[in-house]
Amino acid sequence: MAKIVMFLICIVGLTVRFSTSTAIDCDYLTRDHTTLRNSYDCIVSKDPIIATQESAAVTSVTGSHQIGKSNSDVGGFTVDSKTINYFPRGLEFTFNNLKLIFIKNCNLKEVHQEDLKPFPKLVELHLHVNALEVLEEGLLDFNPQLEYISFFNNKLVHIESNIFNHLCKLKFLYLQSNTCIDKKAENSISGVKNVIKSAQSQCTKVTSMTDLMRKIDQQFTDLKMEMRKEITTTLESWMEQKLEKIFDDKLSKIFEEKCSNVIGFN
Repeated sequence: MAKIVMFLICIVGLTVRFSTSTAIDCDYLTRDHTTLRNSYDCIVSKDPIIATQESAAVTSVTGSHQIGKSNSDVGGFTVDSKTINYFPRGLEFTFNNLKLIFIKNCNLKEVHQEDLKPFPKLVELHLHVNALEVLEEGLLDFNPQLEYISFFNNKLVHIESNIFNHLCKLKFLYLQSNTCIDKKAENSISGVKNVIKSAQSQCTKVTSMTDLMRKIDQQFTDLKMEMRKEITTTLESWMEQKLEKIFDDKLSKIFEEKCSNVIGFN
């Protein structure tokens, strides 16, 4: 009974969370990166059948692994010069050991805490040459191992003041060529601290009605995600109660039939 309930809950949860599907095709290569060596990476080789809608889910991954390798060995995920307006959700169900995410020149418009939360081992995050405008509060709360972050050449107008403060290992931070900031630090913890100070002074104020509307839009997005969670919880509770009632009714009917048979026999 409990297994059936959990299975149905899982299906409903995934249906609510992911509204559209994404298929990707990988070339698998072993490469070196700035802080990572011999990283076994998925490089998206074709224009993915990727939804340009929010909450697109990775439901299909194709491509031939190198001999002796599998999805659990994949440490890097790279998309270069494709169209991905929103971060593809569900990567963790295929690649659960990612240490590097590289999405460049893809017109990526948004990235949220929920997108990055499934990757606590993340060491390098490359999201440069995209269309990001806001880095929200708590964006990197679940990625404490980050050493390299690149948001250069986006359209950033707002960066929450505390999003980098807990990243003790951060040595590379690229925020240049953005609307509110043009700074970078390379292989220097002290340099990173200076860039963070600049971001806090230059990118944390709402300076125009346009910026205010962007912040309102972000809050609305967060509200939608919270509502999805509440809907999922409500559905889970309703389904569990419904299944328990069906089970109890069935059990009562069987008991009554058994009792009738016994009485009739006597």
